[in-house]
Amino acid sequence: MRRFALLCLLASCATAPEPLAEPPLRIDVQSLQPGWLTNLLAPAATGSSAASAGPTSQLRIVAFAVREEPLGQPAQDLATVITATNGTPFPGASSTLRTSRVLTGDPAKEWARAAAERPDFEVQELGRAEALVGPELAARIASNAPPFHFTLANRDGVIHLALQSAAGDLLTFAPELRRTGDTAILWMPARDDGIRLAFCFEHSGAAEPAAVSTAITAAKTTTQATEAATTTMPAANETIERQLALARSAIGEQNRRPALLALARRLQQPELEDVLLCADEAALLTIATQLPAAGELPVGPEASWAFARKVWTAIAMVLQRDSASPALRASLLRHLGAVYYDPTTLELLVQAANGEAAMAAALQDENLTALGDRSTASRVRAKEWLAARGVVVPGYDPLGALASRQRALRAHAAQAATQAAATGAAEAGR
Repeated sequence: MRRFALLCLLASCATAPEPLAEPPLRIDVQSLQPGWLTNLLAPAATGSSAASAGPTSQLRIVAFAVREEPLGQPAQDLATVITATNGTPFPGASSTLRTSRVLTGDPAKEWARAAAERPDFEVQELGRAEALVGPELAARIASNAPPFHFTLANRDGVIHLALQSAAGDLLTFAPELRRTGDTAILWMPARDDGIRLAFCFEHSGAAEPAAVSTAITAAKTTTQATEAATTTMPAANETIERQLALARSAIGEQNRRPALLALARRLQQPELEDVLLCADEAALLTIATQLPAAGELPVGPEASWAFARKVWTAIAMVLQRDSASPALRASLLRHLGAVYYDPTTLELLVQAANGEAAMAAALQDENLTALGDRSTASRVRAKEWLAARGVVVPGYDPLGALASRQRALRAHAAQAATQAAATGAAEAGR
């Protein structure tokens, strides 16, 4: 009897867990043309067509905050991972998403049905949205608080989900959303307080033809807007900030390259346009991850160099990994000369330069120095780079004898010093 009374006393003193009180989540859905993702996935079967890929599906996306251990299979076991370091698709692990899980089939349906009846300290609905996915439509789902985005696309009648991690890795998998009522739940990694986001995807059936037509028109407009670029500097940074956000969040080469090119053209960076046109997907992803964060870009003319500095910093990272594609290597040799062979020097020059003029002067100095390098390749590249910019060292041959090269360089250095002294005296006399 005393034991029973003690238990009752303990139960009355126990406090109920605090209810989840996460802020509402705004879920934005954008219709896209699905080319990049469908090309990324397994090749289509011979004779397949948009008509054979099935009707356009309507999907309901519901976001939850949950305080529980995730159910289902690890997402990394189901996914193809495209790493930020090499851009090569392969089945394998992603360190950022190793605690994410995917629940499908009847268990997912049961979890979704029961979510509304769960205690408020276990599950809280944060927001919901509808998306259309079909042969001619993909859907990008995103929110800024907390930042995340993933893309849903149709490949031969199978809906695939592509999720980009904070590290830049891209995971793609098919969460079994084939028929009306099919449900899949994606658990994201937990925060420090044990709360995690869970996204419920439910196949709601075939979309209405009118809605599909409207979404296709919107997707084409989005693609055209992404690829369009102007060459005028805006009075304010609002447009650039939007383009930066688009470039940071774009997934896949066909979306990321146009977004980055639009920025380079708007900020009047023709050299970077050439670099971006030659960069492969892995390099583009590295560049996108180094872009200025929201609100970080200076207002006015300084925005151009701030963007260029981030891009050149990313290029230095690509060169340090020795992962530049042949086309990108050729472009960088044109723009950097012998500095291409020394990515650490490139990184230091970018950090030290306070503008494009300072960067150009530093590159010229480094290439003049490289004329005395022991490496034949460096000497040849430096001479070609300098000649293309009107800087010629009389009598210098990068393939000539050491003594001959040194005489030419000493004579050029003496002439440059004399000219600098004369210029300084003229300015002092004004």
